[in-house]
Amino acid sequence: MAEKLLFKLTGSSMYPLIREGSYILVKPTKKIFFGELVVFKEGDKIICHRLIFKKNHFFYSKSDTELFRIEKLNIENILGKVVMVIDFKKRIFLNNFFWYLKSLLFFFFTPILVIFLNFFKKNE
Repeated sequence: MAEKLLFKLTGSSMYPLIREGSYILVKPTKKIFFGELVVFKEGDKIICHRLIFKKNHFFYSKSDTELFRIEKLNIENILGKVVMVIDFKKRIFLNNFFWYLKSLLFFFFTPILVIFLNFFKKNE
């Protein structure tokens, strides 16, 4: 298994933490905890979402921009967890306790943020 994997992201499912065109560094592992970013293979796509819970041999994840869509993932499709975001001119290391706490807070406040952003989009 590779030591680390590098992917360029398309789409906006993890905005605002990860913007389209950013790169993510992924550590291959199945040891992923609640709130961490998980990378998985779905058909011919590579997807990055936030882990919300685990049950038996399945992980459940969701994007940061959608309120109610939850993905059920087979553990075999998991490529690993995101340990670094390379966002244009800065690097964000996600493999420390500070970012783990921040991601948990972000997870809980995502619904409020999405409603807030959609409100202003409709009023433009």
